[in-house]
Amino acid sequence: MRPIAIAFVLLAGCAPQRPPAATPSVAPAPAPDHPDYARLKLFRNYLRLVRVGPFAHHFTVWYHDEEPCVCEAVVEGQRVTLEHCFWGGVAMRPQRVPPIAHELQPIADAVWQRVRERWPGASGPLVQYHGEYREVTFAEAIPLVPQRAGGLFASVSLASDAALSRWTRVVGDSSGIGALCGVFVGNCKDPPQWIRFDAPARGQSLLEALRKKLEAGSVDDDALARVLLHAAQAREGVPLDALGDGDTLLPEGLEQRVQAVVRIRAVAARRDGTDAIQPLLLPLDGRDIARGDAHADAHADVAGRGFDVSFALRGEPATASGDVARELTLRVRDSDGRSFGWIYPAKAHLLVDGERAAATSVDILYPGNAPEQQVRGRGDIDHYVIGLDGELRPAWRDEP
Repeated sequence: MRPIAIAFVLLAGCAPQRPPAATPSVAPAPAPDHPDYARLKLFRNYLRLVRVGPFAHHFTVWYHDEEPCVCEAVVEGQRVTLEHCFWGGVAMRPQRVPPIAHELQPIADAVWQRVRERWPGASGPLVQYHGEYREVTFAEAIPLVPQRAGGLFASVSLASDAALSRWTRVVGDSSGIGALCGVFVGNCKDPPQWIRFDAPARGQSLLEALRKKLEAGSVDDDALARVLLHAAQAREGVPLDALGDGDTLLPEGLEQRVQAVVRIRAVAARRDGTDAIQPLLLPLDGRDIARGDAHADAHADVAGRGFDVSFALRGEPATASGDVARELTLRVRDSDGRSFGWIYPAKAHLLVDGERAAATSVDILYPGNAPEQQVRGRGDIDHYVIGLDGELRPAWRDEP
């Protein structure tokens, strides 16, 4: 599988051609986002087609040119195209890759020759073959910020046959919170190719769910997979107004959640031992947070000890969007009978539309550092450390 592209790649590495340090430059003013992004409604799932690639051979080539470097290569007939080239810490090569079949070696040699033509100082190649397929990229947005292209994003690149008749595997993906358009999910100023679909609005990523299903097996029977195939076959999407996503602030059927994260670390008694760390996720419904009575319970077994955690956010009901005060109560009890807890003020950032509600986040207002509690261990475990993250974020990848 091609390495996962994630947002911090832009900070850690870039194309290996660097301008001389003595050359002054003035950054051009950024082009404005396409107007569609300012019209997206909050907490809806929007899908769009980013790119349909040719049916081609796909390679990754690692090499050295002053620093570690890596490129993706697409070979269509006699044409070799280099894409997603980076240098530095994100370009570290693996220890080994599967050997390339004899009949494909001339194509691999052409890939390396193309790299040498572009960067004559390149040396020490390691080439991996991924297969012959079409690579089709889709992007998803769940807007959280009014009038700006910001929120939860995901992209997935899927492999298909030449006829675009079925998806065969995942070749790359990314997700996170930030800009809804950009380097890995399409230029912000280009007209978005929106995709109309009938999947329910759940406040969680549809592409992430599809990716997990395809990695586990086939998606031939999946309704969303078929919708994406049709969009790829058409090579275009539909206008934003054709989506018909309604006039209310929040979509009907929204099941939006934020989740508290309690981290439990078992510290090894021996210096050469290994600590065990487990995050415990406690999801809270945005509607319950708005009503002022949200709570969740969870259990975890870490290094031979059980932990029961109870989490609550309570306060006055919220009837309008905005920031509201809440009181957080956390109680922890372990299987040895030890118990402790914390009470802190919190601030919930809410969107309220009648009976519907969602939370963009909830900040825990610690007076100092985030709290940690040590609990004595035994045997191979010296002690346990239990801590609470300072923010409740929308459930995204690490769903309970």
